[in-house]
Amino acid sequence: MKILVCTYSGNEKYIDLCVRILDERWTNHPPIIVCSDRGNFVFENKIVCKKRDWVLMMEGCLRELLATNRITIDEQVIVLLEDHVPYASVDGAAIERLAGFLQQHGNTYLNLSGHGADQLVGCENGWHIYNLELHTFSSLHPAIWSVRHFMETLAFARESGALDPWRFERTRIPGSVHFTVDKVAWPSVHGGFLFRGMVNVPAMKFMQIGSLKRLRRLLLWKFVLELPKRLLGRLIAPTPGG
Repeated sequence: MKILVCTYSGNEKYIDLCVRILDERWTNHPPIIVCSDRGNFVFENKIVCKKRDWVLMMEGCLRELLATNRITIDEQVIVLLEDHVPYASVDGAAIERLAGFLQQHGNTYLNLSGHGADQLVGCENGWHIYNLELHTFSSLHPAIWSVRHFMETLAFARESGALDPWRFERTRIPGSVHFTVDKVAWPSVHGGFLFRGMVNVPAMKFMQIGSLKRLRRLLLWKFVLELPKRLLGRLIAPTPGG
């Protein structure tokens, strides 16, 4: 298993801190590979594909990783947008058990954010596992993917013209089965520490120690710069009944 941290040039300034946070929050985590369109950060284990669209960038990164044997087609990866770094300790043993369940049940996709209950399909050491039935069937909240299924979903999204991450999340290959759990297996704030490109303020209350605290200081500066835009948005927001 690998952790694929996905970013782009506009958010690369957070990457080195995000890697440190992973080191602090998950002892002995799997190897990290950062995928981006530029690669202007210190962390060395990176792959760069200079494509503007997220789906094309990720396809290019995965092809290069496969061609250079840095990943294998039937391997599992945790796909992690950079703003979903964990704010608490990750239970690596639980992740391994859930990955084992996925391996035995189609090896497609298992969401780690606890998206709620639909049809119960299994139980793994106290973790209840359900079929995932959401409009964001391929949600980019932290999840375990097989490389094969991730590649197939990216290709299906590309052929459908769903090239940005938001439309990718709504991609569903006919007949595919995705899973989720009944509780949060990956402790990050819903939506990440950025929301629509702006600071997700509720996320900052969890950033009190170590590298999380340093990340919080960066986000506070970004929040200050966003204030005019945020205030303008409030001024022009429609009033109830308007």
